[in-house]
Amino acid sequence: QDALVFAIDSPGPYTPVQLSADAPAVGESLYAVGCTFATQDECTQDTYVGQLLEITEHNLIIDLADVEPGSLRGLSGAPVVNAAGELVGIVSNVIPDAAGVPRFAPTNLAYLRQVLSTIGNN
Repeated sequence: QDALVFAIDSPGPYTPVQLSADAPAVGESLYAVGCTFATQDECTQDTYVGQLLEITEHNLIIDLADVEPGSLRGLSGAPVVNAAGELVGIVSNVIPDAAGVPRFAPTNLAYLRQVLSTIGNN
């Protein structure tokens, strides 16, 4: 069972992930942490590392090297963090880059903040 929590009064035994104050830089290593459908039975927390290629209006375009982005089904909603462990995005989809190559494309934190502020105003 998954949950995405944006505010917590008493974290109990959990340590909330801190939001990054800055957008990641192109070339920076980013990490997605969670379990895919393929690994869910034995997974404790898999870590997928990639290099940031580009930041679009909504997404972080990440090169995962040898990992086929389509193999990460079930990872949606997982955090994407920088080397300091700060949240920079949320796993959401795979989109093609300018050359048509499918790329891992989590929602970027700036867009997530924009969406949440819109929801909070309704």
